[in-house]
Amino acid sequence: MMTTWAIRFLLFLAMFAAIVTSADTAVGDGKLRIFVADRDGSNVKLLVEIPGADYHGSPHWSADGKLILLNAMPGDRQYQLARIYACAVGGPFNGNVVDMGVGGYARFSPDMKRISFHVRAGNPDNLQPGIWTMRDDGTDRKRLCDGTRPRWTADGNSLVFVSPQGNSIEIVNADGTGQRLLLSKAAFPSVAGVAISPDGKHLCCIAYPQQVYDGVLYRVPIDDPAAEPTIVYRGKLGWDPAWSPDGQEILFWLLEENGDRHIVAVDADGKNPPRKLANQVGTRLNTDPEWSPDSRRILFSSDRDVPAQ
Repeated sequence: MMTTWAIRFLLFLAMFAAIVTSADTAVGDGKLRIFVADRDGSNVKLLVEIPGADYHGSPHWSADGKLILLNAMPGDRQYQLARIYACAVGGPFNGNVVDMGVGGYARFSPDMKRISFHVRAGNPDNLQPGIWTMRDDGTDRKRLCDGTRPRWTADGNSLVFVSPQGNSIEIVNADGTGQRLLLSKAAFPSVAGVAISPDGKHLCCIAYPQQVYDGVLYRVPIDDPAAEPTIVYRGKLGWDPAWSPDGQEILFWLLEENGDRHIVAVDADGKNPPRKLANQVGTRLNTDPEWSPDSRRILFSSDRDVPAQ
């Protein structure tokens, strides 16, 4: 699968527009940046930092492994100000970054022709909040429906997302038609993200039955909306699980008693307890994990120290 010429051309034009890797970065400034590591958390490297942004999150790897999407904003929790960026990794455009416009939680469709994302109320472009898609070059933006945290189904024909009320999981066709409740027995006070298995047969979600962070990671078959969700893990959970492309593990982050956030991996069947990834000692915030297409590496957001060059 090849990256389209449209976005390659944009990356060529933007080759001096952003800082990628650790140039001129201060130690211990508390900024959340995007890092890459091996599957077990070893071999951590700074991947990208957008000038003027103090918060980087929601990274996503393209199916061909050559592009990464992320959102960046001036400060923590300023979600309405988030902008989407595409970063080239490897190849002739390595390190080039393109500003794709207002939005967050961007994800390539399986064929890489379109990008899904959500828009928050109060954004500077006055776009209507909800689920949107655009072409891979940032053009042809189309709003589909209300909701947040969209993810493509394995066939690329639909998007699964958190409902506008934030308490259930819905699905909509890629053209914006057919919006409907996906799981009839999976309504909670709060849902904090959903992921789909690589074979498209199951989804998992993090939900808060009682209060925020007192969470449960559920798994349920997509073709049986009346099925009772299976509990994979229960504990102090963050948001946005990520299912590995090889189908074996699910990544998410745990909230520690001291407020630190650490990324863990759990077997997709939930038979074994979560395993904390390496190289998180001495760091406070490690969130938003996402897999590489070959399941060998991960992306994540972290406030860890970066040596100045």
